[in-house]
Amino acid sequence: MSKEPPEHSSDTAYQLETPQQHRDFYDNWAQTYDSGFAQSKGYEYPQRIAEYFVTQVSQDQGPVMDIGCGTGLVGESLRQNGWNSRLDGVDISEGMLEVARAKGVYGRLFKEDLTNSDNLPKSFYGGLISAGTFTHGHLGPEVLLSVFALARAEAHAVIGINAQHFGNQNFEQAFWEWENNKIISQPKWTETEIYQASEGSETEKKMANIADFRILVETLSKIEFLNLFLPYYESYISFMNNSSSQVILEVSGWKNEWGLFSKPCRRKFPEQIPKVQSLVGR
Repeated sequence: MSKEPPEHSSDTAYQLETPQQHRDFYDNWAQTYDSGFAQSKGYEYPQRIAEYFVTQVSQDQGPVMDIGCGTGLVGESLRQNGWNSRLDGVDISEGMLEVARAKGVYGRLFKEDLTNSDNLPKSFYGGLISAGTFTHGHLGPEVLLSVFALARAEAHAVIGINAQHFGNQNFEQAFWEWENNKIISQPKWTETEIYQASEGSETEKKMANIADFRILVETLSKIEFLNLFLPYYESYISFMNNSSSQVILEVSGWKNEWGLFSKPCRRKFPEQIPKVQSLVGR
């Protein structure tokens, strides 16, 4: 007996749990996503993120990466609003990427699971944009932190986060930690509606928080440092909270603003010390 296809709606999408579930669901939804969902439901979130982006981000910040680009609604809106610099996109669903590709608004499109984005260009993008990716059943702050590795120093990021998901996943704490550790600049926050309000509608508005910030010079060095040493020191690491990838390396890592190697680290990996020191400019 053939399996019933899942209902295509944002509520169903919010229930997805695994990367494979996301691939299958969005591959199946791709051809009707724009007309059957975005247009019919008044889904204006991508347009609002794009309109905000072009008013805040300079054209010379390109190239830009659209995180979770889907069918290319953000890319379309960026072009319609005058964005002329190079624009790439990444999404987990090949079906969605096929629709985005046909619109002709992107340079390169990558099919990648953002929870494991090793195959994407590193230290390359001057801008990051996202709408609809950081939401229920999708991605949390730990993935957003890993996405920073795609950006070059002083990249400008405009990231939309579902307001309820923002609270449930403790994004506020994560942003505070990143700012406090000089990974990002102080974010500027703007609130926007996700759907166009229907005339006379009394339904509860669904909101998103737009985070506007810079990814600072030190960011890539810290991320590369963590990537080098995390596998060897899992038993020594404590996390500040479960919703953030910002870690305190209690034995192996940097102390005092990541500035000093511990003695165990020096003893075990003496050949790595110059490499990591060069990464962080020490």
